[in-house]
Amino acid sequence: EHLQSLDLEQISPLSVFIDSAWKALQKKDSSNLIQSLNSFYQELKDRDWVADHSLDLMDKISKMHGCLAVKGCGALGADTLLVLCKTLDTKTLKDQIRQLGLDFVSSSQDLLNECKKPSQTSLKSEFLV
Repeated sequence: EHLQSLDLEQISPLSVFIDSAWKALQKKDSSNLIQSLNSFYQELKDRDWVADHSLDLMDKISKMHGCLAVKGCGALGADTLLVLCKTLDTKTLKDQIRQLGLDFVSSSQDLLNECKKPSQTSLKSEFLV
């Protein structure tokens, strides 16, 4: 289903998850962020609003040791997957994800390092809202 064909009344119930995730980010509350993302994903699955190939990958990743949450990004979650895990589990999870044939783009440490570069000061403020 294309996003343009969605009625706003169909998607407005999802705002509760988005609001909750945003508040969790603002408060640096990882538990509520993880819960919000997982609830959001479950709601999308229940509505059949996740691309089949993304659904398969997200279900596999969510069952991996160390995975706390998986969030598809892009229309139907089909472009990029955000995977949250504890720092200690990053390498193991990264290796497992690569075994699925996926590319690992960046970790939180990579993003922080990029933001700390002197030439990227404006980028830093955008990422660390």
